Amino acid sequence: MAKRCALVLGAIAIALGGLAGAACGDDDEPSSEEAQEALCDDLGGLEQAFAGLGDVGLDSSVNDFRDVRDEIRDSLDEVRDSAPDSVDAEVDELEAAFDDLATTIDGFGEDTSIAEAIEAISDDLGGVGAAFAGLGERVTCE
Repeated sequence: MAKRCALVLGAIAIALGGLAGAACGDDDEPSSEEAQEALCDDLGGLEQAFAGLGDVGLDSSVNDFRDVRDEIRDSLDEVRDSAPDSVDAEVDELEAAFDDLATTIDGFGEDTSIAEAIEAISDDLGGVGAAFAGLGERVTCE
């Protein structure tokens, strides 16, 4: 079981690996240098928040997932605020994918094992990774 959990967490890291190159301005509608920097900073914060999922281990509780979920939501709100209108559709997709993940996490009971939780969120994390890839295709950070 520990090997399966490690594999799932590794897949999470791969799915979210596109974050490092995601968003910092837009090819069609250039923004100010400060706005680009703010968006890049916010995306870096979001990447760190998602990385918190990798810190949830077999000795953790489902409440640890809920704590990370809350951090991700706060970071995603900051990205929404700093993102230019030209990438609204991509940010909407990212928010929808995150909402699916959050709904799954919200459904965990106190007796849900971490192994069960990891398995339950694996598909949702794939959706989040795909949404980040879509955002990364539209914008770049230096």
